[in-house]
Amino acid sequence: MELVENSKIYIDTNLFIYFFENNPEYANKAETIFEESINKNVQLISSELIYLELLVLPNKKKNNNILNLYKNIEDYIPNLKLVPISKEILICASEIRAEYNYRSPDSIHLATAKIIKCKYFYRADKNLKSFKDIKIVLI
Repeated sequence: MELVENSKIYIDTNLFIYFFENNPEYANKAETIFEESINKNVQLISSELIYLELLVLPNKKKNNNILNLYKNIEDYIPNLKLVPISKEILICASEIRAEYNYRSPDSIHLATAKIIKCKYFYRADKNLKSFKDIKIVLI
């Protein structure tokens, strides 16, 4: 799907992993989204929850290069806005979790996207396709 100029889209954690860790299946697709977002003035949105999700494995493996990269991810993706987890987001996430039975992290991501008013939610796995409030885009 082509990005809409001057829009806001939500980027799920797995796209960052695929891009920065050069996943053979998805790295090029993620790179295209990141590059096109700059060219079309698209605001990339994600939750600060990505720090927890991105840093666990590099911490286990003591991979300092990836740790430093992820800790400073905004330096590498200039149009990325990380949204703090708020009470409003957690209340919305609880409603999403109750209705769809998604895992808590996915519910927090979806609630963040909904509250920030993103029209699209970009990810690589299909398990959120039933969500009705935002268009889920699979890369």
